[in-house]
Amino acid sequence: MEQRRKLIGRDVVIKLFGLLFLIVLAFGAGYYSAQHPLEDLKKKAEQLSKAVLDGTLGAERTLRVRHALLNGKGHLVQAKVEVIGRNFGNVTKELSEALLDFESASLVQREYGKGGGLDPVIREVKELHRLLTEHQEFERSRFDSILKHVDTLIAGSD
Repeated sequence: MEQRRKLIGRDVVIKLFGLLFLIVLAFGAGYYSAQHPLEDLKKKAEQLSKAVLDGTLGAERTLRVRHALLNGKGHLVQAKVEVIGRNFGNVTKELSEALLDFESASLVQREYGKGGGLDPVIREVKELHRLLTEHQEFERSRFDSILKHVDTLIAGSD
């Protein structure tokens, strides 16, 4: 009987401590919410979501630009190979494809206020295309200078 009273007494003490803990927890939550209004919490949540969204959009933009630059570089390399093989019909086709890729990369950059870096490349590719369509001669080293410029743009698009 005495042992049963000890167990009941122990249960009552545990329940009292539990109730006391819940009261302190409720008081702490009320105090915290009074010190930090919901507007502040909403502002912090909005700032955090904006930062995450900006980071995601920046990464997406970088990937789109890099993808277009790599595709354009591939077309330029193929055009250079076609020049060596003296297959000028394919050279103009590859230069047109490269031009489309570089212009799409430039458009993406301009959307986000970082345009202008591709303008010299686009001008050079257009000039090469014009020379080929008018059957004028040009130096193959022009391809190398354009490719070097594209490489620096790719490295800088991190």
